[in-house]
Amino acid sequence: MSQVPYAGPEMIREDGSCVHLLEDSTCSIYESRPWFCRVDECIDTLGMPKDYGYRKTADVCNALMMHDGIEGKFVQLTVHGAPSASDQPKT
Repeated sequence: MSQVPYAGPEMIREDGSCVHLLEDSTCSIYESRPWFCRVDECIDTLGMPKDYGYRKTADVCNALMMHDGIEGKFVQLTVHGAPSASDQPKT
């Protein structure tokens, strides 16, 4: 299955969720999802340690939800037992 080449505004529902998110919270295009949805691949490409990459991803997703006024509709992302990415030292 080929990768979805583009993810733009038409992929976002009015409530802020992805049009490919199913009712059971799984992705209907998981095998062909766009690059930016492939968190591990993005982290590897950027050369980040995985734990830092996951925290940074959660921070960015949460900030986008707050910016778009949808933070109350979806569970805030966390990395269990880990501080926020903003707590990490600058490299």
